Formats: sequence, structure tokens, C-alpha cells
Amino acid sequence: MATITAQGQRTTVELNVLARKQRSLWLDAWHRLTRNKMAMAGLVVVVLALLLAIFAPWIAPKDPIAQNSAQALADPFWGNPEYTNSAYPLGSDTLGRDILSRLIWSARVSMLVGFVPVTIIFILGVTIGMYAAFYGGWIDNLLMRLTDVMYAFPDLLFLIIIFATLRDSWIGNLMGGLVLMFVGIAIVNWVGM
Repeated sequence: MATITAQGQRTTVELNVLARKQRSLWLDAWHRLTRNKMAMAGLVVVVLALLLAIFAPWIAPKDPIAQNSAQALADPFWGNPEYTNSAYPLGSDTLGRDILSRLIWSARVSMLVGFVPVTIIFILGVTIGMYAAFYGGWIDNLLMRLTDVMYAFPDLLFLIIIFATLRDSWIGNLMGGLVLMFVGIAIVNWVGM
């Protein structure tokens, strides 16, 4: 407990603060993250999914789109031994595609959907916020009214309009429409940033 002392003397709290080695903001954030068990569990799951996405061509046992109708609807390894095939550990779908391979390859799409829109949202939101804060005045007013309009516009309606308008354009055909979805999600959600 800190007490009031005569001028020139330091309190116990002040000495404790001075004796501690100071950490940078990044090191302090990392230290707090590593102490949170649930955050570390989530980090492990995300890193595993990211590794699966990166190394999918080498990890997946089969081609995810190859069809083998003779092996259609194979049970997973925990299912009925009569209908289980060891070549399909998680079974197969109605077209005979390996479910394990499809899950491994789908990690790529999941990681893209998780990281790309957030990156675009961050860039848009921070850029517009910095311009509004730096210039102020009528530019700040204009950008804040734009933000209010985007905040009030229904998200799903905007995404439907974007997809209906641009699905046959070059951006609508990139990566099977994923890029258009990323841009649509980012345009709708940057206002929170």
C-alpha cells in the first residue's frame, strides 16, 4: 500500500514500477496473449488450418474432385465395417469423392474467406478514417456522411446488387466469384473500422 511520504522519498509502488523491466507494446501484447489459454487454443486451430491450406496438395490423399461412383457413399472408419473402405477414412459422398481430401482442400477457401476480406476492410476503414482525421473540415464531414450512408444500407441487399450486377464481368469470374464476394463483404463492413 502506498503511503504519503516526505518530498524526496519514493513510495513502494514507484520503486516497484522503476525496478521492473519495461516491455514494448508488441511484447506486452504477446505476453498477454500467451497467458490466455482459450486464445492460444484458437491460435493453434487457426495455425493448423493455415498449414492444411498451404500444404493441401501434399497432405490430401486423393484428388478432391475425382469421382469414383463404385465407392459412392462409403461409410467413415467409425461406421459399419461392412460398408467402410480404408482408402476413404472419412467416407465418400454420393459421387464417390473422398471427403477427407475435400475437407483438406476446403481449408484454402476458408482461410481466404477469413483473411482477405478482413485485410480489405482494415485497409479501407483505416484509410478513410485517417483522411477524415487528418484533413478535418468539409472532407471529414463528407467522409462521415459516406460512412453513415454505408452503415444504414442493408448488407445483404448490397451484396445481392453487387453479385447481380458484376457476376458476368472479369471480377465476377476471378476465383469462381470469390474475389467479388470478398470485395462485396469489405465494402459493406468497413464502416465498423
